[in-house]
Order: sequence, then structure tokens, then C-alpha cells
Amino acid sequence: MPQVPLIAPFGVHLDLLVESELCPEHSYLPGLNFGRFAQSFMVLSATTLIAGLVVLLLGLGVGLYARQAAKTARDWFRTRLSDARPATLTVPTHVAVTALVVATPGRRPYHPLQRRGPPALSC
Repeated sequence: MPQVPLIAPFGVHLDLLVESELCPEHSYLPGLNFGRFAQSFMVLSATTLIAGLVVLLLGLGVGLYARQAAKTARDWFRTRLSDARPATLTVPTHVAVTALVVATPGRRPYHPLQRRGPPALSC
């Protein structure tokens, strides 16, 4: 894999990369410190992941605590600042609405004797 020419000298200086005659131009072999660098990078990544999860869980916990505290404060204010008069409840009334229903042409009204045998319109 070709490397960026500006970063390669930095890697060679830190012994992360080694120039080799076996490799084409602008590609390098892993150096002596490459293993230590990779291990350090993995430890740093794992530590960052664990710290992020801890912060996320703490954030969720604080969020739940704040939600509970807001609910408690709202209930307290509601009981302390509410009026002394009883609340009135309005119940909506149902109003009957007349609607015209058009019968489907070709259908006859239901009659109990029609239940015997095949339907009248099956032939």
C-alpha cells in the first residue's frame, strides 16, 4: 500500500517504518517500534471507549434523576399553588347524526329462508 511521502520520514525517524530494497518506492516494512506503537494505540482506543461508555451511562443516570426531580417539583408546585376551589369536569355529549344509506342494487334484504342451499345469485 503506498504511503504518504510526507509522513513516511517521520515513521522512519521513530523506527515505526523501515526502508527496504524489497519494497517498491514509497512503501515500507514495519519497524522495530511498530508493535509497541500498535499496542499503545489499541490500549488508548480501548480506554477511550470504556471512558465514553462510563460518561454515557452517567449522563443517562443524571438525565433520569433530573427527570424525576422535575416531576417531583412539578407535583409540589401543583399542590402548593393550585386554587382551593374544586375543579369542574365537562363531559362531552354525543349527538346523533342522521345519514342516508344507499342500498346496493341487486341485493335483497336478508331473510332467514335464504340461508338454505346455495346463494340466490351464485348461478
